[in-house]
Amino acid sequence: MDSKFHLIQSILNRPETVRKQHLRTAIYLTLGLTLILIIFTANTLIRARDDRSEKLLSRKIEIVENEFMHYFELLDNNTKLFVKWGNSGVIDTAGELSEIDSKIIPMVEEYPFLISVCITGSDSSYYMLSRMDKPQENSMTINQSFWQSFRSRKDSLGIWQTVTRPDTTYALEPEFLEMVHSGELFASLSGTSEEPDEATLGTTTPITDERAGSSTTFSYEYNGLTYFATFNIDTGYVERNIQSLSISESGQVYLVTRYQTSTMEDDLENFGNDSANIEYASLRTKVLDKALFSWNEGEETKPFNFRVDGMLWCGMAKSPNNDQISRWVMVALPEDELFTELEEERNSLFFFTILILVFGSVLFMILVRLYNRAIPVQYITSQEEKGKELLDLIKKGESDKLEFKSTLRWNLKADKADKNIEKSALKTLVAYFNSEGGKLLVGVEDDGNILGIKADKFPNDDRFMLHLNNMIKQHIGLEFSKWIHYRIIEEEDKKVLLVECDKSGEPAFLMIGEDEDFYIRVGPASRKLSTKQSLSFLMNNDEVNDKYQ
Repeated sequence: MDSKFHLIQSILNRPETVRKQHLRTAIYLTLGLTLILIIFTANTLIRARDDRSEKLLSRKIEIVENEFMHYFELLDNNTKLFVKWGNSGVIDTAGELSEIDSKIIPMVEEYPFLISVCITGSDSSYYMLSRMDKPQENSMTINQSFWQSFRSRKDSLGIWQTVTRPDTTYALEPEFLEMVHSGELFASLSGTSEEPDEATLGTTTPITDERAGSSTTFSYEYNGLTYFATFNIDTGYVERNIQSLSISESGQVYLVTRYQTSTMEDDLENFGNDSANIEYASLRTKVLDKALFSWNEGEETKPFNFRVDGMLWCGMAKSPNNDQISRWVMVALPEDELFTELEEERNSLFFFTILILVFGSVLFMILVRLYNRAIPVQYITSQEEKGKELLDLIKKGESDKLEFKSTLRWNLKADKADKNIEKSALKTLVAYFNSEGGKLLVGVEDDGNILGIKADKFPNDDRFMLHLNNMIKQHIGLEFSKWIHYRIIEEEDKKVLLVECDKSGEPAFLMIGEDEDFYIRVGPASRKLSTKQSLSFLMNNDEVNDKYQ
């Protein structure tokens, strides 16, 4: 009993050697980890069933949401190019219809889920490129004959002229055309209409193609006029494709709108006419009808339960993080399938936790034995060594791999926060990434005087570090965090931030607004390179370094 007490007492006493100090830290960490795992295991085992089901349903929705958003992401590069073309006059709706088609068709025909592109001008002109036949699923090449274009604009005498291509009897509904000519459609798109046309899916975007289930709209300006371009998406096509995602054996995936009360009328037709497909489509329809009713009765983002033919189902819906997408992603699966996965997850977690506990116990015993073993070791140095690393760095002075900054954001002369001060620090980090790495000291003046991070006037160190994290995330990118390490060092009651950067495995850019600038280190300064110089640097790093030194 006395030996055990002596063992505990020796661990609690202040360690006399560096080795014992490290071992005691390891023992405390092991004990802490073991206790955390015990608490975690207990909490996992008694956690409410509904909480676990909500997390699992959220993961199912995330899988579907990522696939759904992929269709919109595919359009992103083309929409940016579309805006550039619009602003520069490449897409001029006043030109020949065939010329407009020749620019837009190659851009959009590779996306089978697009059913039309509409351009509405502030002069009430209107252009529409429409896919007249539905393509086959999984077909990524669309023949040009699928497309029909239409344009309506005033001629030099102020008379409305409409043209179609190919020349057919195709025309827009008179009511919609009146909405175009009166300027109501443009006003609705720009948000200035007091009574915009009712949207197809409950968003503030008015109808530009009644076949569309969702759309994305953006604007550009040319020749003194403003234009809205709308890409209309066939969400039925998207839904049929994402339905192939396997969320469980019988799980169902839907794209719905808030307060929708019934399934689409053609839902059965989308799955073929044989008996197996009819039975499957019938089940989908029943599940969706019950799911919509339960969802509308409860909280929109919480799980809900319902019964179909005596079987209990669990469902959940989520709105994608995009203001222009009005569809909600909904998943539904039988309770038996959901909780089968939950039980498998719980058993795996319990088994893994037991293994960790056994490993922790063995490690604890080994560390205790090592702690009490008499081995000659170096004794702990005095407190005079505190801050030696910082002082050694300052003595070296600024170089190509070391730079001092008085503050992170605060302009000392103007006595206010200054974006240019932030840019100066970020510029140094980007240059380090693109060169051979380096260190940045924040809170040290150019002459080596320690000012401290208190000059940045943050309420505490946590807010200071959070601001630094946000700066890197917004202006450089989170992907570079693996090449950067930072910590606060204290010297004589003053705190200094030490940021250590490694050379990154990919080019880094300083992103401010729409500008993306490339920097390298040249001596003790950060040098901005032009586009041509940046390309040359990336192709032959050594040659460019020699050129600018």
